[in-house]
Amino acid sequence: MPYLSVREIESIARRVITAYRKLPALAGRQVSMVQPELLVRDLLGLSIEYHVLSANGNILGLTSCGEVGVHIYDNPDHPEYFFLDGKTLLVDSSLIAGGANQGRYHFTLTHEGCHQIFQMLFPKEYAGYTSRRQIHYCKSSPAADGGYWEE
Repeated sequence: MPYLSVREIESIARRVITAYRKLPALAGRQVSMVQPELLVRDLLGLSIEYHVLSANGNILGLTSCGEVGVHIYDNPDHPEYFFLDGKTLLVDSSLIAGGANQGRYHFTLTHEGCHQIFQMLFPKEYAGYTSRRQIHYCKSSPAADGGYWEE
């Protein structure tokens, strides 16, 4: 993955927001905030699925730019495989439960969506990056050993 300057990141952000404002669902409306579901579904063409993503609750979101199987824990006694297709965001179902932190939910959606944006903008560079790590996680806390976060 290339290192991006603040200027380059701001340029990408402006392009995404300009495209977002042109969505048919927003036609003729004043846009004062981004609706993350609209961004990832309508602009990026991604689907969102809700499942329990880890046995201990530390994975809040994940995606992949290709096909890969991941465990989900909807039934903690019998984890199952979910097959990501490269166009799906998985979000932990706890983030849409009653009383959940809506800001955390929105952050997770946009964080995972950004992996997909980078893959679209830098397919050659991202392909090498994803060959080393196929699944992109949004974790709730640092690694148990105090090391760096997965991201």
